[in-house]
Amino acid sequence: MPDDVTQSYGNVENVLQLNTSSVEPHIVKAIQEQQKVIEAQQSEIEAQQTEIEALKAKVNEMDVLKAEIENIKSMLETRAGLANDK
Repeated sequence: MPDDVTQSYGNVENVLQLNTSSVEPHIVKAIQEQQKVIEAQQSEIEAQQTEIEALKAKVNEMDVLKAEIENIKSMLETRAGLANDK
């Protein structure tokens, strides 16, 4: 790629010129490689989102079970209190 850059001398300063036709294939290849990385990251994000949703469902299920356990405890304590009163 250094051969694609030429230097010319103007009236006041040096000017660098780039032969864009020889650089374009490098740019296209870089964009294609970047697109592959983006697609891989998107797949990973989707997999993680699925896992997050599954974990949320498990947490909700645990909350329901916890509430049921608290209800059972309360019922047992009430029954124990009634048994002690007899």
